[in-house]
Amino acid sequence: MRSLSWCGEGERDVTALESESEAEHRDSGERFIAEQAPSCWLLYSRPILAIGVGALLFGSGAALSVLYFTQTASIPNLLGPLLLSVGLMFLVTGLVWIPVLKQSQSQPWKGTAGGAPAALIGN
Repeated sequence: MRSLSWCGEGERDVTALESESEAEHRDSGERFIAEQAPSCWLLYSRPILAIGVGALLFGSGAALSVLYFTQTASIPNLLGPLLLSVGLMFLVTGLVWIPVLKQSQSQPWKGTAGGAPAALIGN
């Protein structure tokens, strides 16, 4: 019985998943190749990049907004609020992306023929 450890979290049993995959591949005549779990860096690199870019844009927007409203520098009217909003969008997207990735790794989707997850259809 094999268990799969995912990025330092608890282990889970993958024998049932392997047996289903092996049966599907045997039926289709293809060779079964066991897949390795992706590394933590490959899994989290894009959300971390989105959080970093969002934090930089949000900080720049805050600084430019302070400079504009204190009238210490001549800065275009919308540059500060624009960077604030875009930075906040990237920051929130990256912060929400991480729990979604964790949930998708712990509970794989069971897709339907139409491509929509079975949980959304109500099966």
